[in-house]
Amino acid sequence: MKRLSITRRLIVSVLLTQVVLTGAVVVLATYLTKWQLRKAFDSELHGRAMSVAALVRFSEDQHPRLIFDSTLMPPPLDRERHDMYDIIAKDGKTIGQSPTWSDKVSSATMLDRSYWTAHVANEQYRVIRLKDIPVLDSEGPEVTESTTITVLYAASTEEIRERVWAVAILTSIGSLVLLGIATLISVLMVRKGLVLQPYRPVQVLQRTSLSKKKYR
Repeated sequence: MKRLSITRRLIVSVLLTQVVLTGAVVVLATYLTKWQLRKAFDSELHGRAMSVAALVRFSEDQHPRLIFDSTLMPPPLDRERHDMYDIIAKDGKTIGQSPTWSDKVSSATMLDRSYWTAHVANEQYRVIRLKDIPVLDSEGPEVTESTTITVLYAASTEEIRERVWAVAILTSIGSLVLLGIATLISVLMVRKGLVLQPYRPVQVLQRTSLSKKKYR
């Protein structure tokens, strides 16, 4: 019973250690994947916002004003959900705005940051704010001072969440398979070691006794 109790304790200890290591691997892999995808997504978000800013130009009438050409808009980052944007002139007037724009994106508490996350209609959006972007077009040949605008651009992060979940599930399945194999090998080695262990002291005592009799 004592030997069986030790066996159980060793098996449980090995199993708990393997479970902790497996959980740590899954959490670390999920975190790193999410961090890398978020970083890449922010880079793409910045590129889209700059593309939107490049579509702002001056009208060609007698009194030029800033206009936005929405016909050249780049495709959304999410294939199933539309991106949202809001272009604001230096005087605070709106130059262009997407039909799906929501005021929840431009939260007043986040306007001092470049990136933040907003929730619109139970969906998560990543938002970028580019402040004081110079307009590439010129108001006239005699005007040397460039006008600046502010661009808010938001895109859904649903695809990132789906990819992170896929990585977490696949990593968990692979880790569980490896956990099962490692646990089985560890249990067999522990049992084999404990079965052979009781006979070793007896053999040592027998050898010691024989050597003493020999020298007598």
